[in-house]
Amino acid sequence: MRRDVRIERVLPYPRERVWHALTDRESLSRWLMPTDFVPEIGHAFTFRMKAQPGWDGVTHCVVTELVARERVAYSYRGVARGDKPIACAGVEDERVRSLGRGVFADLDTVLRVTLDDAPAGTRMVLEHVGFEGCKLVLVSFVMGQGWKKILRTRLVQVLDA
Repeated sequence: MRRDVRIERVLPYPRERVWHALTDRESLSRWLMPTDFVPEIGHAFTFRMKAQPGWDGVTHCVVTELVARERVAYSYRGVARGDKPIACAGVEDERVRSLGRGVFADLDTVLRVTLDDAPAGTRMVLEHVGFEGCKLVLVSFVMGQGWKKILRTRLVQVLDA
C-alpha cells in the first residue's frame, strides 16, 4: 500500500519570487519551519518546530535535486508516534487517541517542488512521495491537508511580503 501527495497551484507571482521563497533560508523558515537549509545538493539540514505529542519536532533532510528556478527536492525523514497525526487532525476522542499511542512510524519520504511559467504567474507542483504501509498512508492524508493549508496561507503571506 502506497500513497503520494501531489498539489498543484498557479501562484500570481513571478517564478524568481517563488523560487526565493523555496530556497532562501529565512523565507523558508517563515512559511514552513525554522531551518538551516542551504541550496546545495548533498547538504544535510533540519526543520525544527516545538515538540508536539508524538513528535520531537525535528525533520531530517538532505538536498537531493536542485535545478535553479525549476526544481528542488530533499529527503524528508522523522519518527512519530501514532498520536501525532491524530493530534494534527484535531481528534478529541480519547478512545481514538489511546489507539494511536505507542504506535511508531518512521517517515522516510521525499519532498519535491517543481516550478513552471504559467500565463498568470508560476505553476508550482508540490509532491511529497513515499508513504508506504497502512500507517503512513493514513499519515499522508493528514500531511496532504497540512500542505494545502500551508501553501494557501503561510507561503502566500511570504510571497506577498
